[in-house]
Amino acid sequence: MASSDTSASSDVTSTETALSRTPTYLGRYELLFPLASGGMAEVYVARLVGDEGFARPVAVKRMLPNLQDGALFEKMFLHEARVASLVRSPNVVPTLELGRADDGSLFLAMELIEGVSIARLLRGMGDRSVPIPEALEILIQAATGLHHAHETCDERGEPLGIVHRDVSPQNILVSERGRCLLTDFGIAKALHAHDLTVSGQVKGKTAYMAPEQLDGELELDRRVDVFALGIVAFELLAGRRLFKRETPAATIRAILEGHVPSLRELRPDVPPELEALVNRALSHFPDDRPQTCLAFAAALEGLPIARSGERSLAHFIEDHAFAELTDLRESLRDALARPVGRRDASGRVAHVLPTVGAEVTVTARPRRSAARSRRRLAVAIAAIAVGLLAGFALWPERDAEPVSSTPVEAAPTPEPMTIEEPAALPGPAETEPTAPPPDVVEEPRPTKRRTTTRARPSAPSEPTPETSPPARTSMAPSVLRPLDEFDRFAR
Repeated sequence: MASSDTSASSDVTSTETALSRTPTYLGRYELLFPLASGGMAEVYVARLVGDEGFARPVAVKRMLPNLQDGALFEKMFLHEARVASLVRSPNVVPTLELGRADDGSLFLAMELIEGVSIARLLRGMGDRSVPIPEALEILIQAATGLHHAHETCDERGEPLGIVHRDVSPQNILVSERGRCLLTDFGIAKALHAHDLTVSGQVKGKTAYMAPEQLDGELELDRRVDVFALGIVAFELLAGRRLFKRETPAATIRAILEGHVPSLRELRPDVPPELEALVNRALSHFPDDRPQTCLAFAAALEGLPIARSGERSLAHFIEDHAFAELTDLRESLRDALARPVGRRDASGRVAHVLPTVGAEVTVTARPRRSAARSRRRLAVAIAAIAVGLLAGFALWPERDAEPVSSTPVEAAPTPEPMTIEEPAALPGPAETEPTAPPPDVVEEPRPTKRRTTTRARPSAPSEPTPETSPPARTSMAPSVLRPLDEFDRFAR
């Protein structure tokens, strides 16, 4: 929720000074700085404080301290909270929570709208009027939000018959993204709230009241809001107030007389169809007006003038309300940069959490002990050593191959002459060398291999295949011992 058109009072100034000294809380909301003050409540920019440093900016509306003891004002505040919480519309400011502070005061938490009200926009423009496409965009969105409020039902699906009764430029907000939202259902009428309306009592801003609303005795319906939105349409297009006079009595007299100046005389570029539609919404008799805000919005959309759209409206707001938006953004940035306070049971700030983007000290994980590192290194070295010993032990086995000595040397090789002579191939002379000699068949027996090798003194330097099996048998225990030691060490 953005600021309203009411000026800040001395109470707001003193509260702002107090807020600058120490955090003030309403429930789980930390008040940052005041935004606006009215006749029944004051609005603050606050911060929702959650666990683990979670924080979210919101708007908090609190009853004025001098009204907290009044039963009627408390009922009105509760009524506003219930009505606003039931309305679901993209063009109505969402209500997040109703709460009661430690001192017993009621408050409403609402979504914070970073933007300006139509009243501040018109003040900033002076005597200039709003361009017609942007004015149509504002009116269509506001009428859509009002229609959603009028059609709101309770939990059982029964229509509530909500009438806003306070439609004015102060209660129509335009966000920085070009979205129009209605706010302040404090005096909204509903079917279940007869005890909040006293016969003969007039509620609302006088300059935006319908003639039947000034009577105080007639039953009001949604056409009251259509009349008020027609006043807003005239002021957007003409750049001047319609019924506002120097005194409330003169204002009421102007409304009852019903004199509406010609829009085309004040602004010649207004199409005749648009002027006729605005005059119809400002009809003295309710039956002559558009019967619903949805019908009013549909008639505006049916005009031969294109609405601007939210994006163009956002650029228009940025250009003509730059100072207000800049002040709000800077105040919000400075307030959110402060550390998030956390309250204890007594209401004091227990500790401060780091804000988003602040430097956070991260504690490193403890390093492993030196003894454990040395043990891991020793295990790795032992594994490497065992691998090397196993490689040396298996190396002769890969190179050694059983080769017969004498029979291979005595066996004659076939000559190439036998290939050229086909007649000599089947001869018995060529088949004799292929037959193994008798001593070669007996040589694979181990007793004859050892005897033959030891009995030949002529070739002591040549390694024989019979000497390799004893070498492997004698080396196997030396390989197994390091493996056993490694297994015991690993345990």
